[in-house]
Amino acid sequence: MDLIDTHCHLDLVEKQGLALEAVLADAKMSGVQAVVQIGTTLRSSRWNQAFVENHTGDLQLFWTAGLHPEAASSLADLEELLSFIRTHRDSKGFVGIGETGLDYFHTTEFVENQKVSFQRHIDLAEELRVPLIVHLRDDRQYSKEKTQTVRDAIQMVRGKKNLK
Repeated sequence: MDLIDTHCHLDLVEKQGLALEAVLADAKMSGVQAVVQIGTTLRSSRWNQAFVENHTGDLQLFWTAGLHPEAASSLADLEELLSFIRTHRDSKGFVGIGETGLDYFHTTEFVENQKVSFQRHIDLAEELRVPLIVHLRDDRQYSKEKTQTVRDAIQMVRGKKNLK
């Protein structure tokens, strides 16, 4: 069976001190054929691009660039991140924008920043016609009463004809 890990954070695995090539070799032996490395900050997005560009193993690697909603408390890197995406959209292995979205679980203090960031990601994904990887979370566990992020996200993407 061929498997694709569509949401990986190898940069965090590396921070834990694990050897990435060994982790990828284990994944390959388990049937994983490809990995999508997800961007959460400008730094991780740059890491993703360099890691995929320099990877020489036989596991297919892809990457995205984005600002996770929990990283949107400050929008200081947002413009540089969006410029990075524009510059590298045709780079080896680039497959989309994100992880971005709305996260009201830990705090709602930065909801407006999250919405600004998410909207900018939405607009760029629509303009470049590349997929958008979305993170939405209201609570640790789903309940019908706690779906504000979903409602807000639907309102923000409504009418976007070229959004993937």
